[in-house]
Amino acid sequence: MHIANFEEYKAYQHYFSADVENNQAERDMVADYFEGRRARLKKDYSAAVKVMENFSISLNENKAALFVPFEALKNLYKNKVNTDEKQKLIAEYQALLEEKNKIIKARTNAINKLYSFERAPKEDKKYVCIYYAFKKLITAKICEESNPCGFDKDAKGDVIFDVEKFEQSYLGEVMRGLRDYISAYVDNYGHEIPGRSYFADLFQDVKIEDILPMLDDFMKSHQYNENEIARSKIGTQVLMRFPKKKLQIVRLLTADAIKYEGSAMHHCLGDENQPYLQKNESGELQFFSLRKEQRNMPSIPHATIIYNPRTDEVEQIRGRGDKNLSLRYAKKVREFLREFLDEDDLASTFKIRENQKICLGYVRDGNEDMVDLFGDIREVALPELGIKGSDIPYIHEIKAIYCFRVFGALTARDIEQAQNIDIQVLNLNNINNLPKVADFSGYDTVKEFGLYGVMASDTEQIKLPKNIEKFVSYSFFENITESNAKKKFVPQHWDMDLQRCKKLKTVALDISTPIKLPVTVEEIEDLGVNFNVDFSRYKNLKKAYAYEIDFDKLPTKIQSVKAARWKGGDVDFTRFTELKSLKLRQNEKDITSLKLPIHIKGLELKGLSFDSSFGEVLDLSCYPELEEVRLDFSHYKKNMITKIKLPPNIKKVVLGGENISIETIDMQAVKNKSGVVIEGIDEADRLFRRKLAQGAINSREM
Repeated sequence: MHIANFEEYKAYQHYFSADVENNQAERDMVADYFEGRRARLKKDYSAAVKVMENFSISLNENKAALFVPFEALKNLYKNKVNTDEKQKLIAEYQALLEEKNKIIKARTNAINKLYSFERAPKEDKKYVCIYYAFKKLITAKICEESNPCGFDKDAKGDVIFDVEKFEQSYLGEVMRGLRDYISAYVDNYGHEIPGRSYFADLFQDVKIEDILPMLDDFMKSHQYNENEIARSKIGTQVLMRFPKKKLQIVRLLTADAIKYEGSAMHHCLGDENQPYLQKNESGELQFFSLRKEQRNMPSIPHATIIYNPRTDEVEQIRGRGDKNLSLRYAKKVREFLREFLDEDDLASTFKIRENQKICLGYVRDGNEDMVDLFGDIREVALPELGIKGSDIPYIHEIKAIYCFRVFGALTARDIEQAQNIDIQVLNLNNINNLPKVADFSGYDTVKEFGLYGVMASDTEQIKLPKNIEKFVSYSFFENITESNAKKKFVPQHWDMDLQRCKKLKTVALDISTPIKLPVTVEEIEDLGVNFNVDFSRYKNLKKAYAYEIDFDKLPTKIQSVKAARWKGGDVDFTRFTELKSLKLRQNEKDITSLKLPIHIKGLELKGLSFDSSFGEVLDLSCYPELEEVRLDFSHYKKNMITKIKLPPNIKKVVLGGENISIETIDMQAVKNKSGVVIEGIDEADRLFRRKLAQGAINSREM
C-alpha cells in the first residue's frame, strides 16, 4: 500500500517539521524560511562544488595516467611475460593508485569542512531531525494494511493522506510528542547529535505504542520549576555575555552558588570537606563559571575557573566531571581571561598554570614549543593529547599525535576525521557511546590500540586498525560475570576479529568471551574468567597471563607464565626449557611434587595448598639462576611448609600472609648473604631480625 497524494503528504511533513500550524499565511512564511535556508545551503555547497571540480580535474588526470600502465600490464599478463618492464609498470601503477586515493580523501575532507550537520544552526537541526524521524518512523505505519489513521483509499487501494484525520490519530499524537522531544533535546544537547538520522535510528526498533511513554519520562525530567531556576542563579554576578551562543561568564559569590556549581558539574567544588567554601569567604580564592543561559531553564555551567588574587594566577579551569574543558568552550573562556587578567598572550603568560592551558587549546609539541590548537596545526606533531570525542573536529587537521587519548562519546564522523592524523598509540578512555559499527580500520599508523572503560551498549562491531602490534581492553569492572555481560556493560558482545591484525604481538584482555587471535601473537595477558584458550596453537608465544591456564596446552618455549587457577598435583615444569618467570596462585589439587626449569629466575607462589606427601621443606637451592622469590602462606595448610631453602644467587625474598608458620629461612646455599633483600610482615619480620641478630644477614633494603 502506498500514499496516493504523496506530494501533499510530503509538503505536510515539511510544515510539521518546521513546527507551524497548517494555514496558508504560515505556509507562505515557512516557504520563505526554507527558501532562505536553501539559499544559505546553496552558497555553502557552491563552494563545495567548486572544490569538487578542482579535485575532479586532478582525479581525471590521475585516471588517465593510470590507464596507460594498466593497459600495458594487461598485455604483459596476457602474454605471461616476466620482465623488468613488468615490475616497473606495477610500481608505477601502484604509485598512481595511491595518489588517486589521496585525492579522493582530500576531496571528501574539503567538502566536509565546508558544511556539516555539526555546524548547522539549532533551528536547522530541529527541522531536519524531525522531518527524518517523520519520514522513517511514521510513513511505513501509515501504509500498513490496518490503515491506523482511517484514511480513504483510491481505486488502486492506496491511502489518501488527510491532515485532519492524521492529527486526530494516535500516529499524529506520537509525532507531536517526537517533535517536542527532538526540539527540547536539540536545545539541551544539540552538540551531541551526530546527524539527521539520530532520532530515527534511536526509535527504529521501539514499538510505536512504547514511544510516548519513553518521551514522557524524558520531558518530565526536563521540566524545571521556578525554585530550580532561581537556585541556579542565586549568588552569581554576570561579568561577560556572549549573546550569539547564549553563554555568559558569572562570578560565584556565595556558598550556595559554589555548591550548585559543584553539584551541576559533578566535581568537588561544593564539597564541605574541601577548603573552597572557606577560601571563597575569606577572599583567598575567586570562582567563576561559564554558563548556558536559556529562557525558562536553569543556568547550566560548562566551565569552572578558580583564580588566586594573591598570586594573580588562574589555578584551575575544569570541565564537567573534573575533566579538561571541552574545546567547544575554550575560545569564550580565553576571551574572558584576556580581559580579566589584562593579558593578550595567554599561551606564554605565567598567570595561568601550565597544566591548565590545555583547557584553553594550548599544548606543547615535541620540541616543547607552545601550540595553539585553534591556529594552523597542519604541520604540528604532539607527543600526547587527551580530549573529548566531540572535540575532534577542532584538531582533525593536526599532523601527528604519538599518544592520543579520547574520552566521552565518539560518533562515526569523529572516528572518520581522526584517521587523518598520524597516531601511534590510540586509547579510548571512559567512552560512554560509540556508533553501531565503530570502524577504526583506516588508522594505518596506529601500533597500539586500547579500550579502557568503554561502555557502549549499542555497539555491535569494532573494526580494529590492521597494523596494530598491541591491543589492550580493560572494562574497569571488578567482576565480569555472565549477567553484566548480557547487559552489555562489558565488551563481551562486541565483534572484534583480531585475526586480521597480522602484526599483532601483544594482547591484554579482561573479558571472558573467546576472541580469535593471530597465530603470530607473542604475549597474552590478563585473560578473564572462562577464557579457555588452547595456547599450544601460538608457537611464538613468550608470555601467558590468564585467570586459568592448562599447562598441558602451553608451548614449550614459553618464557613467562602467570595463572590465578591451575590443576596442581604432581607438577613438572622442566619441559619448559626457556621459562624464566612463573607466578602461580590457587591450585585445584594439592601439590605432591614441584619441579621447576633449571633456568628459572623469578618465582611467585601465593595461596597454594600442598599435600602431606610433599613434606615440610620447599627446596629452591637447586636453581642457580633464581634471583627473586615471592611467597604468600596465608592459605597454606597448617604445619606444612616450615622451611625454605633459598638458592645460591638469590637477591630478593618477599614473604606475605597473616598465618605464616615458617620457623626457618635456610640461607646455607646463598653465596652473598649480606646482599639479600628480605621483605615481609609479622612473623617474616621477626624471623629476619632473629637472623640479623645471629649475624646470618647484615644488611636490608626496604
